Amino acid sequence: MKNVTIGLVALMATASALAAQEPWPAATLPNTEVHTFRSRINQREYHVAVALPMNYRAAGADTMRYPVLYLLDGGAHLPLMASMFRLTNRSGRTGDLIMVGIGYYPPGTFIPTPRGETPGRNIDYTPALTDTTTPQWRSDAASFLRVLKEELIPMIEQRYRTSRARTLHGHSFGGVFATYALFEDPDLFDRYAIMSPAYWWDRESMFTRERAFRARRTSLDKEVFLAVGGAEGPGMVGLMWRMTAALCDGRGAGNYTGLKLRAEVVPDEHHNSSALFARSLKALYPAFDPGPVPDVCVAR
Repeated sequence: MKNVTIGLVALMATASALAAQEPWPAATLPNTEVHTFRSRINQREYHVAVALPMNYRAAGADTMRYPVLYLLDGGAHLPLMASMFRLTNRSGRTGDLIMVGIGYYPPGTFIPTPRGETPGRNIDYTPALTDTTTPQWRSDAASFLRVLKEELIPMIEQRYRTSRARTLHGHSFGGVFATYALFEDPDLFDRYAIMSPAYWWDRESMFTRERAFRARRTSLDKEVFLAVGGAEGPGMVGLMWRMTAALCDGRGAGNYTGLKLRAEVVPDEHHNSSALFARSLKALYPAFDPGPVPDVCVAR
């Protein structure tokens, strides 16, 4: 008992000494830079975190150029994706990436609001409503697409050594936006990760957009990966497969020649499961893990 008492006293003394010290610095994601800019196009402020390869060197010391993965909801998703990729790619067999997280949070932080919402994301990620019964919802995906094309991507490509190979990764409403970008300006990105897309939005109007896109497109030399968690329910699962079938049908009819399409339901996973993000890395960067996800139009 005497030894226990002495131990407790020592522990309390250590705790008091630590409490009296200066606060510990906030944790940061290694080798990551944060930029803040206000768009001239939509007048909204964005906080952009850029996770560089761990062996990235300043200009003059290195000439390597890197593909770029652009992550919507970057405040929440960049730490997860960068950490997973860095851990699993320690052998270097995948090659390195620059990851750009596009967020709305104060600079240097990655914490969402208590309800998990971000100012502006619902506006940026949703196209103009076709269902006019909900006019109170502000949607401006067209402007945000311009922000990416005319402001953000040029800024990244000017500041960093990029290879001009680009991937867009979107989840939920971000998945709606990634699909919108594919149909509106498909050549802005080479690869699209569309995770748990909220295709119920605006009375499923994204399927109307797909039909219009198919009518004017003969080739689509892109890589697209769609995924949804099995625990998200039959509505989300069914809509994801419906879009997959539409894209497969378009390829079969010769409208989307060159399209490499993969899709899957990840069993037992929910809407915000990290497993979905791991699967997107595996699908779009196959060497990330042996056994890449197969082409769904062939596999089905």
